[in-house]
Amino acid sequence: MIIRSPPDGSPILELVEWFNQVDATYRADLIQLNELNFSRFDSRLEQRMAQLDAKWNRSWSELGVKLETRIAQLESKFGQQLAQFRADKEST
Repeated sequence: MIIRSPPDGSPILELVEWFNQVDATYRADLIQLNELNFSRFDSRLEQRMAQLDAKWNRSWSELGVKLETRIAQLESKFGQQLAQFRADKEST
């Protein structure tokens, strides 16, 4: 809050200037504190995003392995059933 300066020669001019300096100092301190807090927040956010990204990558990799295993099992089972079908067909 900037206080308007009273007319020159006023006895409270010095007090008004002091209040304006205090206000400017507090504003600068508040801006610096906000920047520091945002910087801390931003670095934590980046860290958490990296952790989440690693977790997702690990989950997708695990899912891929499970899927490949299950497909191999199904192919094997299908191959056995096809062989059994052919053997049954040849014996009839």
